[in-house]
Amino acid sequence: MDEVQWEYVKRIDSIRHKVGEGGGKVLDFLKENYREAAFMNGTAIANRCGVDPAVVTRISQRLGYFGFPDVHREIQDRVKADLAAIDAD
Repeated sequence: MDEVQWEYVKRIDSIRHKVGEGGGKVLDFLKENYREAAFMNGTAIANRCGVDPAVVTRISQRLGYFGFPDVHREIQDRVKADLAAIDAD
């Protein structure tokens, strides 16, 4: 993440201290493993983090998205941009 700072990361950092343990696990996973998350659905992320799938939806909404599909789209767009930057080199 070499931009000034990806808005997605700013959102995560801004609410990280305001969520419980389960939400924190989801946020940490989405921040640190966004490339992997690009290929996972909300249920798979919930299972990976040991939380109920509803936690992924609630965290997505706390981040300011309508739901996880919006977060997922943003993550996928970032991964595409990362790959395009590699191809450009």
